[in-house]
Amino acid sequence: LHLQELISRKHPELYRTYGPEIFALQNANGSAQKWVKPAANSPFDTYEEWSRRRIRTLERDVEKWWKAAVSAEDRLRESERRLEALWREKNELLEKGKVGESRPGRT
Repeated sequence: LHLQELISRKHPELYRTYGPEIFALQNANGSAQKWVKPAANSPFDTYEEWSRRRIRTLERDVEKWWKAAVSAEDRLRESERRLEALWREKNELLEKGKVGESRPGRT
């Protein structure tokens, strides 16, 4: 915007004549930061590429964390299932009188 203002002040006649066309052309092409510049990358280009790499890295990390959380939850459910089966088995044996009421360390 600063350069547009500077050019319009230095060349008012040209801007008066071609102002609408210049404005439309600049808007049609989008931000100059997004233009392809084969000579060099702008700081914007460098930051944009870094941002894209960072997002890809975070997406991979989130996927790993999600898989680890799901795996831990599955292991926890399996552990709960086994403990419940043991608890039921012991209760069935107690009901049938096959397991004594004594506890370890007591006489």
